[in-house]
Order: sequence, then structure tokens, then C-alpha cells
Amino acid sequence: MQDLIDQIMHYVRGIARYRWQAVFIAWVLCLAGWPFVMKMPDQFQASTKFEVDTFSVLEHVIGGATTDSTEELRLLQGEVLSNTNIEKIIRKADLDLQVKTESELDALVKTVKGKISFKKQRLDNVFTISYMDNDPVLARQIVQLMLDLFQEKALGDKRKDSDQAQKFLDDQIDRYRAKLQDVESRLAEFKQNNLDRLPEQGKDYYQRLQEAKSKVREASLELKQSQNELQTLKSQLEKEQRLLNGSSDVDVSEVSVPEIDQRIAKINAQLDSLLLRYTEQHPDVLNAKRLIESLRKQKASMISSMGAQTKKNPSFENPVYQQLRIAIGEVEARVSSLKVKVSDYSKREQELEALLHELPLVEEKLADLTREYGIIKEHHDRMVTKREQARIQKEKEQSSNKLKFKIHDAPKTPSDPVGPKRLIFYTLILFAGCGVGLAVALLMSQVNTTFYDSKSLNSAISLPVIGTVSMVLSKEQIRKRWFKRILFLVVFAMLLAAYVGCVAIEVLKIQLI
Repeated sequence: MQDLIDQIMHYVRGIARYRWQAVFIAWVLCLAGWPFVMKMPDQFQASTKFEVDTFSVLEHVIGGATTDSTEELRLLQGEVLSNTNIEKIIRKADLDLQVKTESELDALVKTVKGKISFKKQRLDNVFTISYMDNDPVLARQIVQLMLDLFQEKALGDKRKDSDQAQKFLDDQIDRYRAKLQDVESRLAEFKQNNLDRLPEQGKDYYQRLQEAKSKVREASLELKQSQNELQTLKSQLEKEQRLLNGSSDVDVSEVSVPEIDQRIAKINAQLDSLLLRYTEQHPDVLNAKRLIESLRKQKASMISSMGAQTKKNPSFENPVYQQLRIAIGEVEARVSSLKVKVSDYSKREQELEALLHELPLVEEKLADLTREYGIIKEHHDRMVTKREQARIQKEKEQSSNKLKFKIHDAPKTPSDPVGPKRLIFYTLILFAGCGVGLAVALLMSQVNTTFYDSKSLNSAISLPVIGTVSMVLSKEQIRKRWFKRILFLVVFAMLLAAYVGCVAIEVLKIQLI
């Protein structure tokens, strides 16, 4: 540690030996730098802050992903700060009067663009445009031109977006309308050419074929039942006599009265059901038995009456025979109708089976056309709805008093410069001058080696030092040495005073010229 301290003290003594050279260099550098900083032209910055609605009408109407704030800022900067727009601003500000070549114009565009600051707040649609120049009037003019251009882009493009959205929807509706008319024509023509082969009430070919087969089976079964019934009636008719003989005795059990017999059979069936649940003494059972007995007495009375009539009139016609003939006629008519129905259903079944390979293709083609028609009509109706929404949105924007572009801070001509930062430059030049002076003094002390004690001499020559001789100064020499030290301090203090004067001139805004 002591060696390090000794080394540092050796450097300090060397610098002190050439302190006049150091302060001279510091003065030279400061006297060269400070006036240069003083003569630097003032920089004035004009700025404006505004809010704009950048939401696109086209995106609102037709949907789609919206860009985030970073991408939106990049697009806006690329649009407003394009070379074409910068050239327009340069010409409006008359900055191109001294420009003679294209290369000079490109350089001017690059310079102006570099002085423009375009920023957007992170959360809100608030933008800030600033421009720095030596001329405060020109700085305000550039900012105003930028603001006008941005306003034109923000509001003009918004109206343009609305018109483009309306035109886009109109084109889409016309296109879908043409498609809709085409598919309607093809669908109508197809239905006309295949009228007898089209599905019925949403049933496909296989459902229709299965239904036809089912109808044939049902009609055939019903026909068979009717034929059996007809055969039974004919058998009963053969057993009955057309004319009853008045002299013959009538047996009630052998004579059939269809109406009463059917009622008796029906009540007997009900009686059997009641006996499964109740006893013989149940009121319902007793009522059923009494009703059966009453019907039997009515039947016997009717047969007795017919017997009396036959005695008076031997050729009296049997009423049972007449009823059987009427029933046979009805059944025969039903059988004939069922034969026609079975024939018709069978014919329809044969026709469907003959079209086994053709009808599915017709149904498939019809389904395709219907599906295509539905899809196109859905798109057409959706576009019509969106066009109406766009029209209402456009009318709302045109009639609304809501601001779409709001200026927070209008551009103003700056009165106070924002640059250059002369205080910082003065301080840096002072430190730079002093630093260079100290560095030169240290270098000179290293070039012209001097030993200030026996230890440094011993380490330099690697020989033992027997002794040292001290220098005794006279009073005159001591006075001169102190005079030089005080003079050095005065010179250095004057340097600091000059720095303070430069700072005071900048702070107090003193005009030297």
C-alpha cells in the first residue's frame, strides 16, 4: 500500500513540476471551445398534441382482426412520414428554394425527417409531433403542416374507408345476386325436367320405396281380409232361406238376427272381462246378464213375429237373408276398391324399383342445388344486412357532433430555445481542458525523469544510495517560489472565473453581440 502511495505522490510531483504547461493547455482548449459553444445557433422546438379516432369503418363493417397499437403506430408513421409527404411539406415551407439537384433534395428530405419526432401514447390514441430547428417560425410551420397532413389522412381516409366499405358491399351484393339468380334458374329448370322424380315432402328415394312396399302389404292384407269376410257371408247366405215357410216351426237358436246377435256377442265379451275382476253378485255383472237376457227376449219376440207373418203369408221373405245380401254387396264393393288400390300401389312400387339407379342421382343433384342456393342466399342476405349497417353508421357519423379529431395543444412559435445544452458543453470543455493539461504534464514528467527522494533513485539505478544533500533556499528564492504558486492559483482561478462567466451569460441570457 505504501508503495502505491509513493508512486501516486511521484506522479503528483511530476505533474506539479509542469503545472504551467497544464494550465496553459487548459486555457487554450477552453478559449477555443467556449466561444465556439457560444456561437452555436439556438435550437427551437415546436410541438403539438392531438387525439384522433383511428378505428376503420371497413374493419367495423366486414369484420376481421384489428391491428395493435404498435402496428398501428408503425403504419401511421410510414404513411405520414413517407418521402412523398415530406417533399410536399418542404415545398409548402419553401425549403426547396436553394435546392438544385435531386441528390440535394434527397439530403434535405433526410435532414427534415430526422428532425421530426412522431410519438404515440401507450394507452390512448393521443399523438405528439415535434420539430427542432434554428428558426422558431419555421419549426412551428413544419409542425402545423404535419398536423394538417395527419388530420387529412385521419379524417379523409376514414371517409374514404366508409365509401370503400359501401362500394365493397355493393359489389359483393351484386355478385351474390347474380349467383343467386343463376342457381335459381338452374334449380327451377331441374325441377321442371324432373317433376315426377322429385322427393315428396322431404322423403328420399329409399323412404318412398319403403313406403310404397308398406302400402302394398297393407292393401293386400286388407284385401285378403275382405275376401275372407266375403266368403264367410256367402257361406251364411247359402244356409239361409230366402222365403220362410209359414207352416214350419221356427227355432230361435237356429235363426240369426245379425244386429241383435252382434250386441249380444259384444256384451258377452264385456261380461267375461267383468267376471275376471268381480264376483257373480257384482252390480255390473248382474246388469250385463239382465241386458243379455233382455236382448234374447227381444230376439225371440222378433222371431215369433216373423213366424206369425209367415203363417199369414207363406211366401214372406226372410229379413236375415236380405241383410246378408246387403252386407255381401258392401264387401264386394270394398274388395273391388282394394283390388284397384293394390294394383295402383304395386304399379308405383314397380316404377320406383325401375328407377333404382336414377332417382338417387336426381335427389343428390337436387340436394346439391338446394344446398348451393341456401349458401348463396345466406351470404347475400348477410351482405345486405351489413350494407344497411354501414349506411346507418355512415349517416350517424355525418350527423353526429362527436369529435373525430381533437387537438390538445396547438402548434406555437417557441420563444425559448431547447438547445444546445451550453451549460453541459461548458462543463465538458472545462473538464476536457484540465484533463488534457494534466495528461500532458504527466507525460512530460515521465519523459524528463526526475528523482525526488533516495528511494526512487535507488529503485531506478539498483545501486545503494550512500546519502542525500538537502537544498537550502534563500529568502529571495522562497519568496519567488511562493509568488509563482500564488500566480498559478490566480491563473487557474481566472480559468474557473471564465467558466463561471460563461455559465452566467447562458443562465442570464446575456447577448454579447
